[in-house]
Amino acid sequence: MTSFLETPEWINLSSKIRKRDQQCLRCGSKYRLCADHIIPRSRRRDLSFAEFNLQTLCWNCNTVKKDKYIVSFLDNPSKKLLNEIEHEKLKIRIALNKIAKNRIYKDKKNIDGFVKKEDFRKVIDEYNIFTLGINHPKQAEREGIFHQPLNVLRFFGIGFTLMGGVALSILEEANDQYGKSKISDKEISEFIETELNKIFLDWEDFGQKNYSKKNITKKNFQSSDKAIKNDDIHYGEYDEFPY
Repeated sequence: MTSFLETPEWINLSSKIRKRDQQCLRCGSKYRLCADHIIPRSRRRDLSFAEFNLQTLCWNCNTVKKDKYIVSFLDNPSKKLLNEIEHEKLKIRIALNKIAKNRIYKDKKNIDGFVKKEDFRKVIDEYNIFTLGINHPKQAEREGIFHQPLNVLRFFGIGFTLMGGVALSILEEANDQYGKSKISDKEISEFIETELNKIFLDWEDFGQKNYSKKNITKKNFQSSDKAIKNDDIHYGEYDEFPY
């Protein structure tokens, strides 16, 4: 079966885009040029042959971009492309909103519910020692001569012991969920914007407040250009990595 990159339609379109741009629109290199899908094919197969979704990148830049970023380096991107990018942002924003609290909660780890996490854990540990600590030295020390008789009760009351453990697990989960509810809308918004920036801004500059294509430096690319100056390779039908 012929792969997408080997189809005549893609080969011709790829060549057309590289001739149009003549250089990597990100770093300015004129060597090892590739036609790149701005919105990756892994996300939007329907835009595989859409010219407005194509730009020229060098092998280095395209290797980094792959399907991780949705970044246009076109001087005058079409309104259709900008609308499609905003559509992708909206889809990802909705997805991020669903996982935001869990991710923030996981990162912070120490957000307390209606009972402090540490105190709740102590209660569970004490319960386990009391109900399941048949041979636990701490329990034996506490109960002294009553330890063995109480072990008999523990054995016959194992069903109640397990029920109590399940009840504590449910309470612990409820306690955690209450802790998650303390995460503010502002924290969620900041989390979503940070994650979006990682996808929709240049991989070297997404942390800058005043992002601009013109601010992208061309460091580290001049040396690679010189290294292949005598080997001006253009990846005809293989000019883009499969997504």
